[in-house]
Amino acid sequence: MISSGLFVNLCIFSFFVSIMIAIRIFLLQRLAHKYKWMSGIYASIVSAILMVYSVTYQQITYDLRFLPLILTVLYFGYRAGAVAGITMAVCSIYLESHWLLTILILIFTFLFSLPLIRYRKQFSLLKQSLLCFFIHFIVHVLLTNYFWNTPIQSPFYSEIEYLVFGILGLGVAVATIEFYRKFYAVAEEAAYAGSDSCKDEEDSFFVRIMKKELEYTKEQLESFINHHMDAVIITDLEGRILRVNEAYEKVYGWKSHEVIGEKYYDIAGAFSEDVHENIKKTVAEKEAINRVEVVRARKDGSLVDLRITISPIFNGKDELVGLSGVCVDISEAKKAKEELDLLHRRLKESELKYRTLFEYANDAIYLLEIGSDHFPSRFVEVNEAGCKRFGYTREELLSMPCHDIIPRDSDIVQKIVEEIRNGNLSFTLQSQFTFKSGEIKKLEYSGKLFNIENKKVLLIVSRDRTEYLKTEELLQKSEKLAAVGQLATAIAHEIRNPLTAIKGFMQLLTEKASKEELTYMNIISSEIERIEMITNEFMSVAKPQAVTFQSIDL
Repeated sequence: MISSGLFVNLCIFSFFVSIMIAIRIFLLQRLAHKYKWMSGIYASIVSAILMVYSVTYQQITYDLRFLPLILTVLYFGYRAGAVAGITMAVCSIYLESHWLLTILILIFTFLFSLPLIRYRKQFSLLKQSLLCFFIHFIVHVLLTNYFWNTPIQSPFYSEIEYLVFGILGLGVAVATIEFYRKFYAVAEEAAYAGSDSCKDEEDSFFVRIMKKELEYTKEQLESFINHHMDAVIITDLEGRILRVNEAYEKVYGWKSHEVIGEKYYDIAGAFSEDVHENIKKTVAEKEAINRVEVVRARKDGSLVDLRITISPIFNGKDELVGLSGVCVDISEAKKAKEELDLLHRRLKESELKYRTLFEYANDAIYLLEIGSDHFPSRFVEVNEAGCKRFGYTREELLSMPCHDIIPRDSDIVQKIVEEIRNGNLSFTLQSQFTFKSGEIKKLEYSGKLFNIENKKVLLIVSRDRTEYLKTEELLQKSEKLAAVGQLATAIAHEIRNPLTAIKGFMQLLTEKASKEELTYMNIISSEIERIEMITNEFMSVAKPQAVTFQSIDL
């Protein structure tokens, strides 16, 4: 059985813990800064002695060599523990044949104990030591019995004995060390209480701590005031300036030595009335005045826009002892706001103008969203003329798909898609469209393609050209008629000239003609008169004249 060997280890371990406390009391008070490193070396020496007195059972070595290492890590940190672990590994190489197993247990115990650093403050030292030992025990059992090449497996009760002696050793060591620490603290406090220095308030321990805290707080306050980006002013209850920062000098133009001791409303000059009222209100109500926008004068007489917050300052007895003011220069922000407001007004006026032009235009205007297939998908916007043309309300048009109103196979849609696919951003088209009322109109479309919020949209201006085309057609007909009239006049003139000669010679021939010839000549003369009548009609068509009949006394 291994009980006797582990008991010897426990006695040796307890003895060296007591020796460590005695050394700490009588020898190491002046070597406190080296104590952590020395404790690591001391723990490795104790571990080496425990190795010498180890017990072997079924080719497995049992001892309490890891207990000094655990205590070193808990009380002196992982650096001292690392010193103890490295020294312990070196000793194991010289003292044991299975030194590799010891080094592996040491490494894995360290690795699995690292997460305890984050949560160590939540447990007492005894619980921390027990947790570390349990981690070591699990690593020891796994490596020794399952991963190490041992010919004979150790029985279960030997591991339980090792666990019991380890817990007992840690309990004795932690109880001894904690008893010593508490006893030492009580003794030191009693010795200090009986000394003369305790009576001296300036040198007392608690006063020194309070002084350090006050100095630290003062440094923080000084740093806050000096490095604050906005102007900071501290005054007494009468408004007398006690402190200003560098930002105050930049905002107001006065140096700190020029204004300290002066009343703030005297510095403000013509604006002193509202300053005095704000100070009186803060003193009376003991409440802060937040974000008051004021105008102040700089040293050079120029004006600056500020946003001021006045806060009360209380002492430890909750008595009002002063005021603090934070002044934010809002000149640039106010100027930017005015420019932004002006821009908004101009944009609003411009939008109103374009909206009026859009709504009350005689031509129909549509804004269509173009899909990935280059076909119009929906109406984005439409004016009143466009609504009337299709016979829908604006809400109906905006809610309906585009192909429900304009079929995809219609002539105008096909032409628009062709222009878009050809990469034309601007185009003008003419087409005939039949509306739902059955009315057929000839329309002219002007299109402009552009992007809005990463979406392709098409602006269409549609103009009704039906009446215009009819008028143009009539004009063309009238021009044709005028040309025909001019041609008829020219032809009539050309015909009448030879006709006049023929008619004259026929009259001469009639006088010498026989009776039979006279009959033929009369027929020819009647036909000539008929030709003359036709030419006169051509003349009247080409240049119509009003015929007026009047009675005249011959």
